[in-house]
Amino acid sequence: MIEIMIVCVIIGILAAIAFPSYRIQMLKIKNQEAIRALMAVWDAQKDYYRATGAYAAIMGNLDVEFPSGLKHFSGPNVVAGDPSSCGGPATPVLATAVSLAEGYALSVLDDGRVVCSPCGDARCTKMGFPDW
Repeated sequence: MIEIMIVCVIIGILAAIAFPSYRIQMLKIKNQEAIRALMAVWDAQKDYYRATGAYAAIMGNLDVEFPSGLKHFSGPNVVAGDPSSCGGPATPVLATAVSLAEGYALSVLDDGRVVCSPCGDARCTKMGFPDW
């Protein structure tokens, strides 16, 4: 009986160590759909900027095709803002997609970086997104 209890304790410890890593890996996989969509918007924003000298304020002004049917994120939205409130250099946020289940957002900046907010969120850090 003691041996069974020891085995159960060992399995519980291994599960406690492995589950958070598994969860972060699953978030990284889900993020790939949002990153593909955000990079399509980034490319369209660059084209729009070359043509007009400013970034588009609404999605309808962009000639963008991104994979439809995002399962884990809201469709990318063009937003007006900058991440300077998070301690980084002021740089325009060209588009943002919000995680439907997890409550964080991925945004693409005008230099092509994909960042995660809220700033300092442990999930964002563990997924390897740069600080703003």
